[in-house]
Amino acid sequence: MYVPRLEGVLTMQLLLPGGGKLRLKGRVVRLQSVSQNLRGVRPSGFAVRLTEAPEQYFHLLANLFGLRFAS
Repeated sequence: MYVPRLEGVLTMQLLLPGGGKLRLKGRVVRLQSVSQNLRGVRPSGFAVRLTEAPEQYFHLLANLFGLRFAS
């Protein structure tokens, strides 16, 4: 599994159900790495704080959570 460096900047693509893509940019704010023998017990991963996201991303979140998006 790829684990970026802490404070690293990532560009990501969010694949939408209808086949579209959204480009997101963020900074790695947390890392969790465990040894190979503990991976079944404790997960590895990282967290990203978004720094750039298109307006469609916020419409998608509002729709997923049943909220009305204020314009």
